Amino acid sequence: MVPRILVIGNTDHTHIGGSLLRAAAADGIAASILESHWADDGSRWRRRFAWHLHGRKCAHQREFGDWVRRFSDSNKPHLLLSTGFAPLEASVLRHLRGRGVITANISTDDPWNPTRRSRWFFEALREYDHIFTPRAHTIPDFQTLPVRNVHYLPFAYDEMFFFNEALDDAERAAYRSDVLFAAAADADRLPYLEALQEVNPAIALYGGFWNRYPAARPIWRGWAPPDVLRKATLSTKVSVCLARRSNRDQHAMRTFELPATGSCMAVEDTQIGRAH
Repeated sequence: MVPRILVIGNTDHTHIGGSLLRAAAADGIAASILESHWADDGSRWRRRFAWHLHGRKCAHQREFGDWVRRFSDSNKPHLLLSTGFAPLEASVLRHLRGRGVITANISTDDPWNPTRRSRWFFEALREYDHIFTPRAHTIPDFQTLPVRNVHYLPFAYDEMFFFNEALDDAERAAYRSDVLFAAAADADRLPYLEALQEVNPAIALYGGFWNRYPAARPIWRGWAPPDVLRKATLSTKVSVCLARRSNRDQHAMRTFELPATGSCMAVEDTQIGRAH
């Protein structure tokens, strides 16, 4: 019997939902995806209302859960594999487990991150059969919830997006920099950027929300799709790699993406980072 997997995640940019689908296809596993962002479609005001007044839920979280139930009942997957803060409430997971579906979550973001933690998600975590976390030091936290089975699974990279390739002169000129800094605009990362600016190299800054900070705006190049990020990485002298402190990370996907391109790295010194 060919196993069937239902992925709850996203496929845009470097989100791991698409990577999981490609990996399943390569191994002859039938896989489908329901994209998590569909649960939060709609007007900005409805999203804000749901987030602030309904315990950090998505705007269409209940409807999304009903959709997952119907899809699972019709397609009968053997495994549901969700990623990050998947908008699946405990009742949905109990329904699937009652139908014999094994449920698992890849905890790409730390559930205890103060900007995201929520009661409904902790209740959902208790219903999963398996939790996979890239933070071995947080396994005791999961066990206190408690959850059934917790496993350490480090981050990785998608070889479809990150590899070494020859760029022509025009491409290198378009993406050239002395320092590449590609990361989300967490406040604790701003001092690193400001320190770089004091040295005044040619900085290429990519990632979401850096336009919030006046110091970052002149060098910010926006959110980079994978092909742009790869070419920028191949065209810089040094790539900066930082873990995400709000997630209690000690390594990240960039820990693996940068070596895959052959980039020279300036890496935050962590125990896990050294091990990898």
